[in-house]
This record gives sequence, C-alpha cells and structure tokens, in this order.
Amino acid sequence: MSRFFLPLLMALASVHLACQTHTGGGGEKLALDDFADGMKGAYCDHIEKCGLEWFWKSEEDMCCEDLFWQSTDAFEILVESVQAGRLRYDGESAHECLSSFLSAECYFSADTYQNLMCDRAFTGEVDEGGTCYQNVECGEGFRCVGCPGICQPFKELGEPCDSQSECNQAVADCLEGGLDTRVCTELGDEGDICDYRWDCKEGLTCDRDNEPGICTTPASEGDTCTSEEDCQAFLLCVNQSCSGPAGQGEPCEIDRLKPEVRWNACAPGLYCDANWLDGEELGTCLSKKDSGLECRSFYECRTGLLCIDLWRDPETYQIVPGQCGTPIQAQDLCTPGTIEPECDFTLYCDGQSGTCKPRPVLDDSCSDEARCLGYNLYCERGQSRVCKPKRDAGESCNLDDECLSGDCSNSSCRSYDSCRP
Repeated sequence: MSRFFLPLLMALASVHLACQTHTGGGGEKLALDDFADGMKGAYCDHIEKCGLEWFWKSEEDMCCEDLFWQSTDAFEILVESVQAGRLRYDGESAHECLSSFLSAECYFSADTYQNLMCDRAFTGEVDEGGTCYQNVECGEGFRCVGCPGICQPFKELGEPCDSQSECNQAVADCLEGGLDTRVCTELGDEGDICDYRWDCKEGLTCDRDNEPGICTTPASEGDTCTSEEDCQAFLLCVNQSCSGPAGQGEPCEIDRLKPEVRWNACAPGLYCDANWLDGEELGTCLSKKDSGLECRSFYECRTGLLCIDLWRDPETYQIVPGQCGTPIQAQDLCTPGTIEPECDFTLYCDGQSGTCKPRPVLDDSCSDEARCLGYNLYCERGQSRVCKPKRDAGESCNLDDECLSGDCSNSSCRSYDSCRP
C-alpha cells in the first residue's frame, strides 16, 4: 500500500532506474507469448497518459516496465495451463481487452479497474472430476477443490461456505446466513435489498440513498447521483451529476473520504485546484503548473516535477505551500518532514544533514526514514536495523514485509500462487 496516496490497484514490481515507454499488442489477435508484455505495455501507457509515473517510482520503488514482476509469474502459470490443455486462450478477446485499457479514462479506482482485467481471454477446459490447480481451469459451473485438485460443482444456494470462491461468483456470494454461519447467497436483481454494490448481480449497483439499499442500474453520464457508486464505471459524481473527468475551466470535486479521487477529477494535463489538504472539495480544473509556481501536491505540477518544500506548520497546523520543481538530487539540500517526498526516488531526505542521500541497499543500515531501495529488500527489525533480502515461499517469517509475496501466515511466507504443477 502507498504511504501517501492511493492504494495500489494491481500487483506491483521491482526497481529499475531507467524507465521506458511501452506499447500494447497490435493487430486483431494477441499471441499468447505476448500476453504478459501486452498487459504491461497497456498499463504503462495508461500510467504515462495520466501523469502518475512519479507516484509509482517514488512510493513503490519501481519503474512501470517492472510493474508486473508478480503478475508475470501469474501469467506464466496461465501459459502453462494453456499448454497443458487445462485452459483455452482467446487472442481476439485479449486484444480487445488491451485496446479498452489503452482507451480508458484516467480513473484510478479498484472497482472500475476490474472492468479492464483480461480474464475473459481464458476459459477453463477441465470437466467435472478432472485434475486442476486453479478455479479458472475448471469449466463453467465448477471450482477446483484441493491442490492438485478436482473440478467439482460450486456449492448450491443456501449451502454453508467459508469463502466466495466456493460459490458461483456470477450468481452468488458467501454471506452471513445466521449466527456464526455463512452461506452461498444469491446476488440481488434490480429492486432487491442490498448493503453493498457486490451484493448485486453484475451490471448493477447498490443505491444506498435510502435504507435499506436497493440494487439498481448505474446512472449514465448526465444523470443525477449522490456518489460515484451511483454512476457507471469510469464516471465521477460531480455537482450531483455523473460525468467523466472535467475539462479546462470546468468544475471538479474531490471526496475527502476518497482522496484518490483527486487524481481522477480532471482530464490529463489538468488538476483540480480545490485545497484538499485543508478539506476543500469543490474546485476548477486548471493547467498543471511550471517550475517555480506554488503547489500543494506534485499532482498540480507538470509531469517530471515535484512539489518542493510542502509542509505543515507544527504550531498552527496550517499548510505551507511548496513550489513545483525538479526532484532534488544527491547531496543537495532538502527539507526533512515534508508532506510529499522532494528527493529523487532513489534518495531520501536525511533529517540530520538536511540533504538527499542514497537509499540503503543490501546490508546497509535502514530506518523508517531511510527505506530500503528495491522491492526485494526489507528493513530488519531489532537493535541493528539493516536491509535484508525478502524471503521466498516456505521460509520462516514474522511480518508480511519480510516476504516477497507480502504474505506471512503461520510464521511462513506464502507464495503468490499456492498451487502449481
């Protein structure tokens, strides 16, 4: 998760210091061998179009071309399944998916990104009773039970369940069915009562303007709304109307409860001038700023610039605006404790010297201020805090950040994929 901004929306990556530009797959079909690179290219083109390269580099220690180091492993598993005949790959669907990704609006929401996932390019080929390793390998109506497992029917509506994967997710979820019990519960049709959007069938949302909520069709562009959940995917709720990102001089709105919305409020090259740090929600979309101009976030500055010397007065708690400028380089002066990082992403602002210093690498001393450089390192706890390699699946651990997978369960690092031939 990001320390400062929005939650990560996809599996993230390793650090390379030289970033490149990528393009998605071309033609009407995408070859299976090109699928992973095609997804990576489409995602990186999207990040570049939306002006958020610095966010990924600084917050997650990576460049976009390495974004898929975890996902690439998942893609390799899909390729293995296709080659073994457990999955069927549709290159035309994959190409259509990547094309939709490339043309998508700059809207960073986990819910709407689900519309861009390319799982429809793969279809399970294993019949009931056949050997499987993942749910996706089983034919329609079946799930994989065990590792390696057997394709078995999903649990029926009303049957007890422990997780959503046991129920047919197209029509049911695993929801509370009584005291300390969960059962496969049918997703709501339009007009049915709901608590959340995922209680409703695909294509519907949960209108919670009244109690109880009601499953309903999402509003189209121009229709009235009270929140983004009322609107179709990739639309915002601005001035109680569903709309896409606003243009130059148009009104924009930032939800204080969903700060990531500020990335989405305006079209590429623009920013919403609402002072979100002081709680303002309504503003106007303006052109991003050149070096030397006042800012309250790097998002207000042109691509490649950061918001330098942005801080909060410890006595008055008032925000002291910064100035758009190029990232501060090694040994140059910086301001410790700023709201956003000022140094290049391979550096940190040292509180003692007030200068940008290289981030620690393997076996170097580290701290909460001096974070280890690289996805594959973590800062060891204890009296002597040094950067150590993250651990592979099966190795012992105490905390999630000690594992390459980011998942430490029962004192052991879990793998990204717990079942593989």
